[in-house]
Amino acid sequence: MKILEEYSKSNIIRYFIVFVVFISWLLPYTNKNDYLFYENFGLVFVGIIAFLCLLLFKDTYYILEILLLVPFMFSHEMDLYTIPTTLYYVIGLVLLGFIIHIIIYKQKLKLPKFFIGFLLIGISLVLGGLLIDYEGKIMKMGLLLFIVVVFLLFYAFLTSSSKTNFEDLASLMTMLGLMICSQIAMYAIINPNTFLTDKNMHLGWAQASNSTAMILLLCVPFVYYNAMKNKGFKALMLYALTVIELLGIIVTYSRGAIFSALVAYFIFVIVLICMKETRKKTLIFCSVMLGSILLIGFLIFLRKPDLFKTIVTIISSIDLKNLNGRLPIYQEIFAKFKYQPIFGYSVFYLYGEHNGNPNFYFWAHNTFLQAAYTLGGVGLFAMIYHHIEKYYHCFRHCDLRKIVLFFAFLASDIYGFFDVSYFFINFMIVLVIMLIMSDSMVDRNLLSFPKKVNKSAV
Repeated sequence: MKILEEYSKSNIIRYFIVFVVFISWLLPYTNKNDYLFYENFGLVFVGIIAFLCLLLFKDTYYILEILLLVPFMFSHEMDLYTIPTTLYYVIGLVLLGFIIHIIIYKQKLKLPKFFIGFLLIGISLVLGGLLIDYEGKIMKMGLLLFIVVVFLLFYAFLTSSSKTNFEDLASLMTMLGLMICSQIAMYAIINPNTFLTDKNMHLGWAQASNSTAMILLLCVPFVYYNAMKNKGFKALMLYALTVIELLGIIVTYSRGAIFSALVAYFIFVIVLICMKETRKKTLIFCSVMLGSILLIGFLIFLRKPDLFKTIVTIISSIDLKNLNGRLPIYQEIFAKFKYQPIFGYSVFYLYGEHNGNPNFYFWAHNTFLQAAYTLGGVGLFAMIYHHIEKYYHCFRHCDLRKIVLFFAFLASDIYGFFDVSYFFINFMIVLVIMLIMSDSMVDRNLLSFPKKVNKSAV
């Protein structure tokens, strides 16, 4: 058993998981005709890895890594009605692994720091649409109740059983950012003629390029933290990855994400410049980064002026009169909210026929309005409470790590005012993993970089 515990601290397993998940995305993405075969094979393989990790290791760190990465391995659009059948079997296998893990290791549960906020959101999800009638209402409310209970139990279990620190979180977020940038690069290779000329980047798991940019918003502060913490060639590569991720946000042409990055990361840089230990590195990095982006833009302008004009046109195409079509949606939300102000219309009520799509889902293009419309005032209160709880723990005993966490939250939450974040399952999984892995540090004051860590940055 001691040998297994030593292996549980090995980066070999970590890198292997990242490689398997990326290949599980790449093969279906580049083999559209046989994507189900490769997807099913990848799901089963990852499920077996998760099952073995639960059996062999008391520390559930690697389960967190798998949970973080797996949502980004799907090469096609997926919703409630198109979930692969294989995924249900894999989930069943992993659930069995959790049960065996609890029996073997006799894991005791503790109450996570962010539990109350998720509990309130869960209650509002179950009660959503309570005062209206829709098809299969009782069954769907029962399904939501089951999902909420299982989620809260898993959240408490993973928080209690994973021995992680902030460096582990920064490492995983760096890996996630690298994987998404690799997916963007693959899209560019497959679609060289349209990569920079339209906004229709499609990575499979993301139905729109906006969703890709939203996840990158979460990753950038952690990559930069790792870059500052390291030295030499590794630091240089991490600084380069930070710039690549920022460019990744730009090439998604998500105006909301670009605006969120400008606001959040500008304040982030100012804060880091005000801190003595990060001032010099931040000033140098910002100078090199801005110079690099300007140089790239200038070269595109000189060599391909038409492409440069297209890029500028797409990024700046903002209709202030209707907020790029969002204003009519906001007006519709407010008009309907007054009829169901307490429990809203439920998360299932928004499915309906639209432009020939029988399972079209209506998005409010604002996280808080989505909560108000689907979950009513109860859900809106729960969402606000969760955010207060989240930022309270960032400010309490504030240190460099919590500053990084804060600006990752802030960038994605600013974006949430232009689009929906909390109702996008990939975002929610990343957010929950972030909160699980930062749970043990929210009450501690750690002012400097650690001299030693159990798991390397990347």
